[in-house]
Amino acid sequence: EMPTEHKAYKILYPEQIDFLSLPFEWCYSQWRKVLLAYVDINLIALKYGMILKDATPYNFCLKGGKALLFDTSSFAFFEEPNYWVAYRQFCEEMLGPFTLMHYRGMRWGRMTLANHQGLPLDFISQNLPLKSYLNLSCLLHLHLHAKSYVKHGLQKDQSKGFTREKLREMFHLIKGTIEKWDTYHQYTDYWSEYYDIDIETEEYLQDKQETVKAYLQSCPIRTVLDLGANTGKFAELACAYADRVIALEFDKKCVDEIEKKITETGNKKLHALLGDLSQTSPDFGLLGKEHPSIFKRAKADLVLALALVHHLALTKLIPFELITELVYAFSNRYVLIEF
Repeated sequence: EMPTEHKAYKILYPEQIDFLSLPFEWCYSQWRKVLLAYVDINLIALKYGMILKDATPYNFCLKGGKALLFDTSSFAFFEEPNYWVAYRQFCEEMLGPFTLMHYRGMRWGRMTLANHQGLPLDFISQNLPLKSYLNLSCLLHLHLHAKSYVKHGLQKDQSKGFTREKLREMFHLIKGTIEKWDTYHQYTDYWSEYYDIDIETEEYLQDKQETVKAYLQSCPIRTVLDLGANTGKFAELACAYADRVIALEFDKKCVDEIEKKITETGNKKLHALLGDLSQTSPDFGLLGKEHPSIFKRAKADLVLALALVHHLALTKLIPFELITELVYAFSNRYVLIEF
């Protein structure tokens, strides 16, 4: 029985999130998961006369290969016919960036770091190719939507809003489009076959795995951060010795591969994210306090920097002193560098 001081029907105690990656750190398949989850949640909510009144990807976290909505206060009752208050936000912050990634490559996802409240609709429309006009979801929700904004001072006519049925149709149309878009426009990549092509001997890999395993066993650790994780071989290995492992990788295709493995195995310890160590994400948002930097979010007991130093020194031209400082900034205690 409920104690009398609680005036609530039910009290929710949410599971705590141990690590939060942010949208500009997601690869294509992670964005796709979040969009499909968002549409599905709305379709379920509509059955109960409700809808999500927010449409920001920052309300989602990725865990064990699933996209989880953690902002339960986003649910609102939907009186029909009515406008869906989150429609523009959905198109600017979720559908638009994902569509640009689909047609123009995954690098568009990184644009959301500079525009974390979404990209303007006219900007999205201008940067999509002509063939996107032939896709009904793009035509209605991005191109025509960008042209449809009424002048200030004009009153919206509530009777022209959505009914629940119309909203359901809209969500089903968008869902069908996202499900079809399982690949994105790709430019040549470099590192996803790194261990298959460039590292010649099986002995080298075997020896490296044994060495890393020995270090993992000898250190009392709970968290691991693998910088330049490639396809996640060593991050996966670390899961046997730690409660949380973050694999941070610069190559988009590699991050997609790690995410695929997480989905197949349901591994809740491993988190894959896209990151460039020469352009690390800062504290940002309102007063610089809304979203903590990657150094705060990904700090770990053990930092692995395997076959990474030469990339930072030779490709990114970062001096050794700064590479040392960079790796140190991520670590609570230990660092393992393969030099």
